[in-house]
Amino acid sequence: MFRLLAQPVALVVVAALYQQEALLAQERTRDSVSIPAALREFVQVHCTDCHDSDRTKGGLDLTIAPVGKVAQLWRWSHMRDRVHAFEMPPVDLSNIDSSDLEAAERTAFVEQIDALLAREVPTLAVDPGQVTVRRLSRGQWWNTVRDLLGVEVDTAGFPADDLGYGFDSIGDALTFSTLHLEKYLAASRAVAELVFHGEDPEHPERRYYEAESMHLVNNHGASMSGEVANMFTNATIEQAVQVPRDGVYRLRIVAGGRQAGDEPAKMLPRLDGKRLDVIEVANTGASEFVIEARLSGGRHKVSLSFINDYYNPKHPDPKQRDRNLHIDALEVIGPMDVREVPSEQLWLQSSLSGRTDEARLRTMITAMLPRLWRREVTPEEVRRLHRAGIARRKAGESLVQAQRFVLAVALTSPKFLFRVEGRARSQTAEPLAGSELAARLSYFLWASAPDSDLRSLGHSQRLRDPEVLVQQVDRLLRHHRANSLATEFAAQWFELRALADCTPDPDRFVGFDDSLRQAFARESELLFLAIQREDRDVRDLLDCDFTHVNARLATFYGLAHDGDPDVFVRTELVGRDQLRGGLLGHGSMHVITSNPTRTSPVKRGKWLLENLLGQAPPPPPPGNDSFADEDAIDDSATLRKQMAQHRGRSKCAVCHVRMDALGLAMERFDAIGRYRERDSAGVIDASGELPDGRKIDGLVGLKKVLVGDPSFVRTMAHKLFVYAVGREMRPVDRLRIDLQVRRLVRRGKVTVRDLILVIVRDPAFGQRINGE
Repeated sequence: MFRLLAQPVALVVVAALYQQEALLAQERTRDSVSIPAALREFVQVHCTDCHDSDRTKGGLDLTIAPVGKVAQLWRWSHMRDRVHAFEMPPVDLSNIDSSDLEAAERTAFVEQIDALLAREVPTLAVDPGQVTVRRLSRGQWWNTVRDLLGVEVDTAGFPADDLGYGFDSIGDALTFSTLHLEKYLAASRAVAELVFHGEDPEHPERRYYEAESMHLVNNHGASMSGEVANMFTNATIEQAVQVPRDGVYRLRIVAGGRQAGDEPAKMLPRLDGKRLDVIEVANTGASEFVIEARLSGGRHKVSLSFINDYYNPKHPDPKQRDRNLHIDALEVIGPMDVREVPSEQLWLQSSLSGRTDEARLRTMITAMLPRLWRREVTPEEVRRLHRAGIARRKAGESLVQAQRFVLAVALTSPKFLFRVEGRARSQTAEPLAGSELAARLSYFLWASAPDSDLRSLGHSQRLRDPEVLVQQVDRLLRHHRANSLATEFAAQWFELRALADCTPDPDRFVGFDDSLRQAFARESELLFLAIQREDRDVRDLLDCDFTHVNARLATFYGLAHDGDPDVFVRTELVGRDQLRGGLLGHGSMHVITSNPTRTSPVKRGKWLLENLLGQAPPPPPPGNDSFADEDAIDDSATLRKQMAQHRGRSKCAVCHVRMDALGLAMERFDAIGRYRERDSAGVIDASGELPDGRKIDGLVGLKKVLVGDPSFVRTMAHKLFVYAVGREMRPVDRLRIDLQVRRLVRRGKVTVRDLILVIVRDPAFGQRINGE
């Protein structure tokens, strides 16, 4: 009986499976790409011997088409890049000219895929993807507070931000812990105290120091007792003082003298070692002496010296035998001047209106929350925070204390700390809300919050207008806040922050220090800034005829520098110095791609492939991640020999033939970026051969190869996308972006602005979709 029942059930299951397969076949047919016969023939002739159902090298079976149009196009795009880079089909590395694939065939294959992508990519369904909620990075937090409130606080104690795909703005990578909350709370309170400082010049703060508690220099010349410093010979006492800000302060000194001789006792005050006017202390009893001085915020040292001791034990009048100085106290009063309101804070100060404290708090909160939370707020959100502020006031706190509390609460709210965006209402793509688009744009180009103009356009939804969006991109790029593209984006792309962890061997590389490390990083930032500000071609990042140096870096490079030694000046490069033009001539690149004791052509080549060409090699096979005899490497010749042996391993050759050639071209720069023609083995060989047969010798040849490779421009676009959107690129994103980049490259000059516009016009930047 059970067997009879099972047979119909099995038939139903089989029928359902056949029906499902038929539907999938229809879907594959409907959502498939029409491939030109020439491309199919190329794959059949040159690829399927290694990539079919019997031999799936690299897990790739080219006899089975991927499901879906995006997957199919992505495979063709990936094949295009491998063929263009001479990685596939494999070539005989010992005899490149013997390859079965003619150069014309390789070029035709690439061009045919370009035409295929140009035809098919614009027909893909709009899919902006999803972005994980992002916490403000340490740099973004600091910039936002500075730009909205005009104050700066130390964020060095913040936990280090986690990196995702090379950047600290990736939602999937950024973590949040109780330590973060603790540090944010402390920093927010510090910000609130700076904004609502409570200073009143009519009732300034006083810092009082008894003389007997002050430091007696050299422990000589005075008795420190009875709340007085009794100076019986020339002596000095000093006191460290801390003042909250730059401003005008009064130093009130209480002193008296025991008079003798033909002049009164004299006291010399010093401020941070600088002599002030001598004070004559003519009275025997304690008198007040006031000095007014402008001090910078922070720690200072006040010194008081007795400078005209007199002693004549034979004088007939006992009262005229000894001159002494008695100092009772020092008082630092101030600041005495009215604190200047930073321009960034004027909006907040103008909101502090109203006759009552309740009214002042309400207007302040109403003006504050939309700026700090980067969106319009609800009446309930205003009421909730207002009630909390009033409760503090009723508990006995002053209005200033209540204002500090309210601001600190707003700054520690998730609505400030996180960039939260609403969810799409459907499964189809829809535009971001105007305020969300404004925040994305400002944190992309400024690494900071939107200003009032951008916020207004977002609130009115006008920012969604493509023409208005381009106008705002141009406005933001002209603003000095766009310097963050150099200090945040470029610094992370070029891995300049890794310089802090680089420790070249001090015995081998004498003179490398923090000042040089910092100069290296700033030089590379200023290069990016020049390319951006001057609307130069982005390939000038690789090769140009100028650099920026301060005195320390100029001396290191052997260049001239006039003026303030700490100021970076633009220097035109001529002759051999032109090697320093462009990123690859910067000391920053040589240091971060070297080992502590020597250069590393492998690291340098790998860095170029990953960061500048977007062609990261796979991890080395197990047991092949080091040289056979590392200890024997003591010059460039033995290093080259070991690399050749390593490259001779069949598992390593395909990646290393290109990677080594690129890295060896930089071998005339040592591990801290010093140029040298020779080392202990003689003349340094910086030549190499690429898989396509091109030969390069030194940095000049390397620059020529990289500048001529469209992969650099494409990689820069990819880096901008990840930084701006805050997530990894998916195949559909790459297809869209790469198509636009190819169009730009064919046009000729490509600027930073061009690539930024590609990103902000892409659906992934301005739209969202419900992923559920």
